Amino acid sequence: AFLAERHGLSPLALTAAVGVAQLISTAAPLTLARAADVCGAAPVIVAARLLEPIAFVVFALSTSSALATAALVALLGVPIGSKSLEKALLMGAVRKSSRARWNALESINRGTWAGSAALGGLLLAHGGYTALYLTAAAIILLSVAVMSALIGRRGA
Repeated sequence: AFLAERHGLSPLALTAAVGVAQLISTAAPLTLARAADVCGAAPVIVAARLLEPIAFVVFALSTSSALATAALVALLGVPIGSKSLEKALLMGAVRKSSRARWNALESINRGTWAGSAALGGLLLAHGGYTALYLTAAAIILLSVAVMSALIGRRGA
């Protein structure tokens, strides 16, 4: 709705952008794995995750339809495609005896999406898209900082 309302994107253009993002998310794991072989997994995953808050800031502040559409493609393509590498990296940074707790925490995290959608709806109603996307960017930056501290502590 955001890209249609703020930028006048047609349903066809939005569908095409999502299609391109799906292609990118299919290629992302292989590309990121190769980049991880060269640069190390931790910096590659952190860089991929930083695309999320950057995309949300672009959504919040950009007046360019092309830039907002590119941010959508990047948001849906790279971070989603990096999840398997991210999980492997995080599990490598967590002691084997603690992995069940981390997996349980991840399950709880996935279950909170309904609550975050409701809070997002309230924030949207009272603050608009700009507040919604800037808040999302801040929360994601915090999660990337926590993840970075965890994997950095273990030397991953």
